[in-house]
Amino acid sequence: MNKPRTHLAHAALVVVLAPLFAACVPSPEDVCGHAMELMKKQLGADADTLSADKLESFEKDCVENAKKDKDKDLKAYKNRTKCVMAADSLEDLHECDRAEKAAKKGEG
Repeated sequence: MNKPRTHLAHAALVVVLAPLFAACVPSPEDVCGHAMELMKKQLGADADTLSADKLESFEKDCVENAKKDKDKDLKAYKNRTKCVMAADSLEDLHECDRAEKAAKKGEG
C-alpha cells in the first residue's frame, strides 16, 4: 500500500471524526449546571439566601469561561469536565482544580 495515501486517508479520517469526538464532551452548560447543583446541595437551606440574579450571573460566567477553555484546549477541557461531572461535592470540585494545577505544573 502506498504510504502517503495511507497517511492522507488517516488524516482525512481524523478530520471527519474530530467533531464526533468533540460531541462526546459535556457542554459548558451541562458542566456548569452540575457545578451549580453541587453548590446548592452544599449550601442547603442557605442557598435560598442567594438571589436568583446572583445565581444566574455565576452560572453565566461559568459557561463563558468553560466555552473559552473548550476552544483553547479541548483535551484539557475534556479531562476537566470528566472530573467535574463525576464530582459529588464541592470538595470533589476542589480536587479537580488541584489535579488540573498539578498536571499543568508537570507539563511546565
